Amino acid sequence: MDVVVIEPLDLLGRAAETGAVQEAALGPVPPDRYAVLNRHVHYPGFRAFGAFEDDRMVGYTYGTDCAEGQWWFDQVRRGLLAAQHVGWVDHAHAVTELHVLPGHQGRGVGYALLNRLLAATDRPIALLSTYDLPSAARRLYRRVGFQDLVTGFRFGVTPQPFALMGAHLPLNAGSGRRDEAAEIPESRG
Repeated sequence: MDVVVIEPLDLLGRAAETGAVQEAALGPVPPDRYAVLNRHVHYPGFRAFGAFEDDRMVGYTYGTDCAEGQWWFDQVRRGLLAAQHVGWVDHAHAVTELHVLPGHQGRGVGYALLNRLLAATDRPIALLSTYDLPSAARRLYRRVGFQDLVTGFRFGVTPQPFALMGAHLPLNAGSGRRDEAAEIPESRG
């Protein structure tokens, strides 16, 4: 594997590339994806990072500060409050998307992206949703300090159950695939 570089990402300018990464990692992307991205880049605390190997995108992540009126957060907030997780709804940063090409999974790319994204926020907690099933992504989230807050959660737009996970920031240092992530510089010179 060549060196993978993590750097800030122009999410709208590279929407086609991020869509291709997401589709390879997760399956078909929604037809309104660009409109959703266009809305998200204007949310407070928006940050995006890409992982590049020889200028080819191999992964990306982005997130925003959570605020009422955001579709995802409004759904998650109701679920967290119903489960008596009141302390998790204030001052959170959402990990909105994190995808890595299948051939680069298990090499520390997701770990490096997640750490870079969450190191860039001043919020004390992070929230995310992921499929509620055993997966490499969910194991990574747990290793770095995310915990299941609600399982079996349904957004109403898909029958797929999700796990709502939260972590106190900063993430647990050294809990990811540090041996593999050590080859990944934070940014290009």
